[in-house]
Amino acid sequence: MLCLEKSPYNLRNKGPKRKHAPDEGSIERKRLRNFDYIAALPDELLLYIFSYLDVKDLYYNVRLVCRKWRRIAMLSSAWKSIMAGNEVPTHVLHNWIQSSPVIKHFRISNRNDADVILEAVSKHSNHLESITIENCWGSSQKISIQSTTLCKLLTRCKKLGKINFERVKIRSCKFFKLLAKRRNNGKFLQLCYVGPVTPKQYNTLKESCSGWIFTEFIEIV
Repeated sequence: MLCLEKSPYNLRNKGPKRKHAPDEGSIERKRLRNFDYIAALPDELLLYIFSYLDVKDLYYNVRLVCRKWRRIAMLSSAWKSIMAGNEVPTHVLHNWIQSSPVIKHFRISNRNDADVILEAVSKHSNHLESITIENCWGSSQKISIQSTTLCKLLTRCKKLGKINFERVKIRSCKFFKLLAKRRNNGKFLQLCYVGPVTPKQYNTLKESCSGWIFTEFIEIV
């Protein structure tokens, strides 16, 4: 006789499994793991963080992350200074200048488009405090920087207090005449100029600075 009997050890594999309702703690932990903390940061805090980055990072990296970061990265208040060499195309640098009307410091080096760039700076950067031009040509055809472009820097950028020209060619005498007579609301504006000066330009500057006392001057070329 054959007798069949169900083994009690197989009973655990039979029948539907009991479902346990997830507790609130596990749901909260899962929600926190999936939460995007960076995306949730307020605009003001992101803008503060972005203000410590240079323009290249903002333009080439940060603004490409998402729409929110692009909007904040391109806010003018995030751009405090601009520094560019010849690796930045003229149209890109021009866009940077247009996007940053509140920049205080501007520096370019090893470029052959100084006339175009300085024209844009004088037009858009009214809060500029210092400018450095190093080893630049006015254009690809002319080494000297245009007189009208230089003069616009002085007449439009009222807060400009430091000018540093290194390895550049300046033929303008009017620039040095305006340099000596810069005023704002009737008051002379303090300005530090470091750069090339020809004997003729020096005489123009000295004649225009009637009553001034020179305690230090740069080398005349």
